[in-house]
Amino acid sequence: MTDPDVVADPHVTLLDSLRTDRALDVVEGWTLLDSIDGAVERLARYVEVGVQEFLLLTLGDDPLTQYERLAAVATRLTDLNPSPSAVGR
Repeated sequence: MTDPDVVADPHVTLLDSLRTDRALDVVEGWTLLDSIDGAVERLARYVEVGVQEFLLLTLGDDPLTQYERLAAVATRLTDLNPSPSAVGR
């Protein structure tokens, strides 16, 4: 499992760059800050109620790794719900 403090670091950097006073727990409400397993679990709840498309942006200094992780999440969500319209495909 990924250390939440390590995963949270890009969000903290983003907050600093935006010069906002929002706490990390507020940011977590509108971001997907989790491991691949956690992201699948969280997004699967939306798929179950009919959401068919997600808009996810990467944070941090390694976007390629982030896109690879998003691809893994999308694959697993599609496996859970093989509908052609699932997860924005």
